[in-house]
Amino acid sequence: MQFDSWQFIAFFILVTAAFRLVSVRSRWLLFLMASYVFYMAWKPEYVFLLLFSTSVDYVSAIRMNSSRSTAARGGWLCFSLVANLGVLFLYKYYGLFQSTWSTVTSSYGLADMLPRSNLVLPVGISFYTFQSLAYTIDVFRGDLPAEKHFGRFALYVVFYPQLVAGPIERADRLLPQLNFERSPNHDDIVVGFRHILWGLFKKMVVSDRMAEAVDLAYSAPVEHAGLGSIVATVFFALQIYADFSGYSDIAIGSARIYGVRLMDNFRQPYFALNPRDFWSRWHISLSTWFRDYLYIPLGGNKGGPSRRIRNIILVFGLSGLWHGAAWHYVIWGLLHAGYYLAFHEGERLIPGMDRALRNRRGAFGSWLATLVLVLVAWIFFRASSVPSALFMIRNLFSDAAGWTDPQHLRHVFWGLNLSRMDVIIIACCNATELLFEWQNEKGPVCERLSSAPFPLRWALYLALALAILNLSPGEAIPFAYFQF
Repeated sequence: MQFDSWQFIAFFILVTAAFRLVSVRSRWLLFLMASYVFYMAWKPEYVFLLLFSTSVDYVSAIRMNSSRSTAARGGWLCFSLVANLGVLFLYKYYGLFQSTWSTVTSSYGLADMLPRSNLVLPVGISFYTFQSLAYTIDVFRGDLPAEKHFGRFALYVVFYPQLVAGPIERADRLLPQLNFERSPNHDDIVVGFRHILWGLFKKMVVSDRMAEAVDLAYSAPVEHAGLGSIVATVFFALQIYADFSGYSDIAIGSARIYGVRLMDNFRQPYFALNPRDFWSRWHISLSTWFRDYLYIPLGGNKGGPSRRIRNIILVFGLSGLWHGAAWHYVIWGLLHAGYYLAFHEGERLIPGMDRALRNRRGAFGSWLATLVLVLVAWIFFRASSVPSALFMIRNLFSDAAGWTDPQHLRHVFWGLNLSRMDVIIIACCNATELLFEWQNEKGPVCERLSSAPFPLRWALYLALALAILNLSPGEAIPFAYFQF
């Protein structure tokens, strides 16, 4: 059940109507049932994986809470980690492990004894696994008491607005809100509606219109080498941001209508001035998860440069692997580790670098360099394999001599199935989005719109709704992060 489908709209209306009718004490049960129905719309039998993860972490946290021995608490934490990460490995990473093992054994003339797996990747497994693990780790640390009500803890794991693609919420923020003791006010409903509308615009108009061109170029890199690859990569950077942040906006807006506030997951990432700044803006719930539950426990910046470098490489490498069970995702993560380390070392070794990057000329150069580096990394993220990504990078400028030839430019865009009208619509929609994001740098636009004149606000809502209805390609395209 996708957020941009009529089925979801009907589901959302029914749940919202029931939310207004049932008593406050029964709302948790309503949302628990609705969330399981929402998840089972994909593959009903995989709800048992959700129940398994929920039960393991509920029991582990309760036992940790009642144990006085550090060893016993550590044992229950290990039980939670092994059970959750074991299921994640089996369904998501076993195929990569098996194929890599097969390659190694065949190169040495050894027999490959590992069985092949045909398991289908459960939607959202990486998200709900990390959210549930954050809870058990917090309980182990003593930062959070164990939730004794199984139903409310289950709702924390499966709350449907953010179940399949985040944001990855923390228990200390989300669990108290799932009592639904605070009823939504007028501002909650209006701001939530605006978030949903803006998220649908980003997904259905901005992202989906570029998807075909990106798929064409990356499925046949030889045929679209050169400028075609550059255009497709820029399109992909805009596509994946509009897709994923659009999902987050719809999730945040849907939850806000129920009086629940989810964390911001994006903060204008393509306006970042350096690699560190980019990761404080992109997929914030995941980057802070790795920081708090992996980087800092490993020692963070303590212990000298070699340990810090090791920790950064490990965190970014695992972040890449989290996104997908393929080596090109790992390389994407390691590239960002290299960017991060290079910038950090530059700040340390070059006196006045930080001050120089804050003036207008330095800030523009730093922004442009960061954007180019991010675009290069996106090639590895989107490519089907490492060789395919390397081929595209080697041939980015193979047709540079023809870039001033109008006939060549027409051939490039026609090859991507882009008419002149497609290019105009894509340019206008992206300009609208980027203008909105630029304004967001000065403060949340959705909040500031509350003080705008009534006719102006509703004219904007109507324009967005008409754009969604008339400019979306019509074909439903799955959200990109559903595969992770």
